[in-house]
Amino acid sequence: MEKAMEKLGIYDLIGIIAPGIISTLCILYLCPDLLSYFKSLFCDKRILDCFLIGVSYIIGLALHEIGSVAERKWLLKNGEPHEIFLNPDANIIENKTEFELFSNTIKQVLKELGFKHHNPTPSNEEVRMAFHYCQVINEMNGRNIKSDRIDSLHCMSRALFVFFFAAFVLYSSSVLIFQYPERGKVALVNVLLLLFITLVMYRRTLGLAKYQVKSVVRNYIASKGK
Repeated sequence: MEKAMEKLGIYDLIGIIAPGIISTLCILYLCPDLLSYFKSLFCDKRILDCFLIGVSYIIGLALHEIGSVAERKWLLKNGEPHEIFLNPDANIIENKTEFELFSNTIKQVLKELGFKHHNPTPSNEEVRMAFHYCQVINEMNGRNIKSDRIDSLHCMSRALFVFFFAAFVLYSSSVLIFQYPERGKVALVNVLLLLFITLVMYRRTLGLAKYQVKSVVRNYIASKGK
């Protein structure tokens, strides 16, 4: 129970609270008038800090949920990595030797689960079930720490991608249409910086999603090789 709570705490810290705090700081930087308003609203700095921490957590939760939906509907519209990693066209497992090893491992898992194959390649649903089975075995053997950390980092990157994409669109529109803040070098740098971070978070989200699949299957293979 203690390990489960510790895992939940780390997940909340990395996957939810960190993106919320980063997003809140970014909002206050881009909208300095908002910070001035909050300071006038809360005379006590400690109350202001508690308020901002609460807001950060709420923002983090919202980004987590929005990011989860956006990933399924848009970022991974062709299928989630843990479902399609045995599809050669997905380019998730680029090393041919490792691809064959992963393929044979998943087929063996499905055989243990009672699935009979008439096709050389398992379906996405079968691969997903075998992957989750590997996750369960890893957790039972205490080999899930690395993959859980990767998953937390993936959730953080996904949440930050959603935020910076929205910030880029809204801030750019504000500068171009409403001229707030005034156009200038600082505004231009902010727009370019938001665009750059958005692209970085996009690539990082997809990369970590793929890497997490590799980590789970590698750990499962290692546990079987003991």
